[in-house]
Amino acid sequence: MQSTLSEEERQLLLELAYQAVKSTAEGSEIPAVDLDHLPENLRQPGATFVTLSIDGALRGCIGTTQVKQALAVDVIERARAAASRDPRFPPVTPAEVPNLEIEVSHLTVPQALHYSSPQELLEKLKLSQQGVILKSGLQRATFLPQVWDRVNDPQTFLELLCQKAALHRDAWQSSEIQIETYQVESFHRHPKDPLEGSKNKTSG
Repeated sequence: MQSTLSEEERQLLLELAYQAVKSTAEGSEIPAVDLDHLPENLRQPGATFVTLSIDGALRGCIGTTQVKQALAVDVIERARAAASRDPRFPPVTPAEVPNLEIEVSHLTVPQALHYSSPQELLEKLKLSQQGVILKSGLQRATFLPQVWDRVNDPQTFLELLCQKAALHRDAWQSSEIQIETYQVESFHRHPKDPLEGSKNKTSG
């Protein structure tokens, strides 16, 4: 995915995410954000995921694929949720904050993936390695493109995604399943590093 945010805009989002995580861990009020003083791109609607990790181990990840609010506001809300409401982990503590790596993932609008057979689905996913949304009725789940770094086989990728959606591992082969894909622009704040020294990358 071609970068849509400038380096300054990325740094601002990382700062907002960090302050949201820090405030949440300390139980203090999150600093108010003045959208009027932010760049236009950060005031535009956007969907994001915020991922927290320590020494490479996941510590929290919350996000949305649906565009509902200003990009800056969405990052703040996802960061706060990742620090306190990921059901897989206890809330982040103040002592952990300096050791956290914070990753912000800015999503494109999901697009329906059309395929005529399970095999064609596997082939298309292997070639694109984009973010994937799997839906069946009210049940749905998504994996960011970064998951391909850990799960290189598309069948295993889909089986794990089915499990995440509380479906049978083979449910991805059903004609009732809907698949959407999206791309991600991701960037990081590394622990104990100043924001201006963060390393950025684009995924998807």
